[in-house]
Amino acid sequence: MSSLSNFGNLRNSLLADSQKQVNRMSFIIGSCGIVLYLAAVSSLKEKRQVLKSLKDRLRNKFNLAVSEIDDCALWQKATLGIVCVTNERRSGQVYLDRVINFFQAEPGIKIVDYEIKVH
Repeated sequence: MSSLSNFGNLRNSLLADSQKQVNRMSFIIGSCGIVLYLAAVSSLKEKRQVLKSLKDRLRNKFNLAVSEIDDCALWQKATLGIVCVTNERRSGQVYLDRVINFFQAEPGIKIVDYEIKVH
């Protein structure tokens, strides 16, 4: 019986320590909504191909989450949601600014509007 109660005490102690570690964790979430005009696209199929390529390159280059969040039925307009997680507010802003620069450098794509939030 004594070993079981010791095990219970050890378990409770470990759980308390792990809870303290979780409470000390802090992270920053950066999000970006971006509306794009895809001038060279002439069908929904072509839009899907262009967006798949863009999203894959964004994930590979920046290691972030990206998804089409609106305007799915319009073939020359795309609205993307982009999210990153970091440990500093400043680095989240810089990171998403680089994503905007990535889009600005893409031929055939024009940024209509975007909004960056870092929380």
